[in-house]
Amino acid sequence: MFLGDNVNLIFNSFLNTYLRIFYASFQTTKSLNHHKSKTCLTNGIRISCANKRKLYLTYRNTNDPKLKECYKNYCKILTLVIVAAKKHHYNKLFLKSSNKTKSTWNIVKTISNNKNTFNTISSMNIKYKPSRNPLAIANAFNSYFSSAAEDLLNKSFTGANYTNNNNDPLTFIRRNFSQLQSSLYLKRQPHMKLTK
Repeated sequence: MFLGDNVNLIFNSFLNTYLRIFYASFQTTKSLNHHKSKTCLTNGIRISCANKRKLYLTYRNTNDPKLKECYKNYCKILTLVIVAAKKHHYNKLFLKSSNKTKSTWNIVKTISNNKNTFNTISSMNIKYKPSRNPLAIANAFNSYFSSAAEDLLNKSFTGANYTNNNNDPLTFIRRNFSQLQSSLYLKRQPHMKLTK
């Protein structure tokens, strides 16, 4: 390969050998881009974004104050056009929809980039023993959170932190509510009207 006097022929020979080995060793695969293109951005807006990029590169390389002002104005106008296009797109989606509430929440999820994430608990230690039973895990959470306030009150009044200070909120609650209820019941007043 390196025998000879012509540098161009030597380089071409080297490059051909290198590329032949490279393509034999590494197969070409097609990669699909799963990124959804934003449907509210029209071809005109895409061209304007490309022009904005070119204008930015020109301004950055020259540092001309007039180009800077022109670039800023172009950015402002393009931003207004993009906002109007998005508004038009989402209004069109909303008007086509039969379920307005669902389409509203879908639009909110799209704008906020909120993905549905499901966190599931597969196992949990209940009374120092591992459990995979979903019903037992749910009951453990339920009993913990339904008794947390009462446990806190009992620890505060029987522990070393108990004070007879009348300004203490826990003392006020204990004095005025001698028997704590574990359930809360709401009662509708007869004179109040319920409206939809």
